[in-house]
Amino acid sequence: MAETIHQRTIPAFIAIEGADGVGKSTVLHRLLPQLLEQGGFSGYTYFHWKPAPENMAHNRLPEDNPHNPRGKTSRGFLASLLYLSYHYLTFWTGWFFRIRPALHRGELVIADRYTYDMLLDPERFRLSLPPWILRSFIVLLPQPAAILALHAPSAVIRTRKPELSEEEIDAYQTALLRLNPRKLRPTDASGTPEEVANAALTALT
Repeated sequence: MAETIHQRTIPAFIAIEGADGVGKSTVLHRLLPQLLEQGGFSGYTYFHWKPAPENMAHNRLPEDNPHNPRGKTSRGFLASLLYLSYHYLTFWTGWFFRIRPALHRGELVIADRYTYDMLLDPERFRLSLPPWILRSFIVLLPQPAAILALHAPSAVIRTRKPELSEEEIDAYQTALLRLNPRKLRPTDASGTPEEVANAALTALT
């Protein structure tokens, strides 16, 4: 879909995924200027998780403002299905009215987390659904051209952000590295920000 709109060496629509503490925001600040220069983009559109107006920014990266609802009561099965149904519509609306126009303007589109996070970390969204339903939901939504999958040893990630246990981090990363192999760009994030940004650039070209 999106990757057919512009033929470039850098994918025009990139989702960045990784466990809390892997360093997504830090790497993105260093990686973004290289992506814009090498890809010849006219600018960029950034959004967090879903392409809704309140989550989007044009030619700027917002301050990191993490939201972690862990500890709150999970939704039941029916409420979880209703949640998915609502967001199914918002993802498609965002694709047609925000992402696709940005791609046609020659911009780079960056998703900091994307639909995959509901499968990788359902507790963040308080979902109580089997993985096959979440996978089916994701498959039916617009897909990025590439998924930059930042990963590192769980002990390293936990020293940066201790909210998750090593077991939770391992489970997240195992699921992450099993996502769509055609689009996945695994990148070791255990080095310095500059090293990780350079490795990510290589993975995306």
